[in-house]
Amino acid sequence: MRNIYILCAAVVLVVAAVIVTAMLWPPKFEYELRPIVAIAGERVYARAFLADTEVMTDTHAYHLGESAFYAPAAPGRHGIPITLWRDSNFREVTATLYIAQPVEYITVEWGEGTAYGSEGFNLDPLSFIANVNAIPKALLDFRFLSFSSYWGMRELPVGNHTAHLVMSQYLNGDEFAHFAHFTSEVRVVDTTPPTAVTRDITMQMGREITPDDIVVSVFDLSPIRSVEVINQPDIFTPGEYTVEVRATDIHGNAAVFSSVVTLLPNTVPPVFTGVQDIKVMQGEPIRFRAGVEAQDAFGRPIPFEIDATRVNTQELGIHTATYTAADAWGLETSVTINVHILNVDPEAVIEMVDNLLITVLRGTSTQAEQARAIHDWIGDHISFAAAVGMDSAYEAAYHAILHRQGNCFVFNGLAEMMLTRAGIPNLRIDRILETPNPTRHRWTLINPDGMGWYHLDVTSNRVLTRNERFMFTNSQAEAFTLRFAQQGTHDFYTFNPVLYPVIVP
Repeated sequence: MRNIYILCAAVVLVVAAVIVTAMLWPPKFEYELRPIVAIAGERVYARAFLADTEVMTDTHAYHLGESAFYAPAAPGRHGIPITLWRDSNFREVTATLYIAQPVEYITVEWGEGTAYGSEGFNLDPLSFIANVNAIPKALLDFRFLSFSSYWGMRELPVGNHTAHLVMSQYLNGDEFAHFAHFTSEVRVVDTTPPTAVTRDITMQMGREITPDDIVVSVFDLSPIRSVEVINQPDIFTPGEYTVEVRATDIHGNAAVFSSVVTLLPNTVPPVFTGVQDIKVMQGEPIRFRAGVEAQDAFGRPIPFEIDATRVNTQELGIHTATYTAADAWGLETSVTINVHILNVDPEAVIEMVDNLLITVLRGTSTQAEQARAIHDWIGDHISFAAAVGMDSAYEAAYHAILHRQGNCFVFNGLAEMMLTRAGIPNLRIDRILETPNPTRHRWTLINPDGMGWYHLDVTSNRVLTRNERFMFTNSQAEAFTLRFAQQGTHDFYTFNPVLYPVIVP
């Protein structure tokens, strides 16, 4: 019996010891931490190390008695002492903190990135972390990347731009736990030269080759500053040349492109300017070169020769002189002029005509009115004298003004001088002589105010009235010729139409 009591007492003591031990010994403290990433000097909350698990429910965390601390400066992995508190139980643990070291800048070649939305290049945020290989990539959760300026698709400007980055860690899905934010720089550079499409061409020699001749198109992401030919060949020597063109963008990137240019030999002969018939008074010297110039096909002055051996300044009448110019390629041009040796001073005749026009043209405004005034004045003041006739308009005008008489050549010579000095377009027109009645007659064509070419005959006669002789058409000329035929002159206004401009029908 006694043994039974002893055994029961031992059992009671063991149970009591177990109960006392359970009451005095604290329960096991289970915990689960996670590593986080921060930037040197950034404020870090100790609770950010707590894993988002049921084990860590109602657990609080402190670092050296504070809920937050500033991240150390040294990049890489750090062990951070953390005090965990749950219910009335505490636990000292070590949490893992990685310090990310931002790069000062990254360099991007303009055109190599892919733009998205309106926020610039779709850059990999990891490229902004210098020690990215020392940090588990799973911790580098970038939630935000923006720039100091916003750029549209493919419109990121060359230059330096501040990039703002945020790495975020969350608890319970969207419940914010920790973030690390920093700035870096994106340096957008353009080191790519332009590209171009060129073509081979064949062109006439003598013209400077331009980029537009051989460049079909130029492409560059940056604006093009210049496109220029850098080895202009000798454009006055025909042949085949390799011509180079340099395209440069605004950042100084340049590329050279070539094209084959074939220059064809010149086939255009020289031209003269200022060559015209000369009127000079008998015995006076002649200035053949005054106002005359010869140029090759490319506008360059070239020397010329004058053959005036047939001109005798002592002999009245019409003489001929020939100008001849040859260019560097053997092409030659000759122009023959008439030299009128007159018994009057041409300059004096011009002065006489100009003084006369001051009175004749008073009160007129249009060329048609002026032509009518000239026509009427001659009819009123010059009488017909069959024996007096001169081919030179200067001599005819001088004689008509001085003596107030003459035949059709005097009449129309004066009309030619007056019309010309008044600025009215006019031409001589002569009756053809290959007719049954080969008598000579001369009248005038005029084109006042651009109205078209009309006949004008200032010579008085008994067949036509003054009004009929002023600005008549081709059909009227034919009708007038029939009227003259009744008087015995069957070819009065017959002429060779191929020698003259189109006359109003």
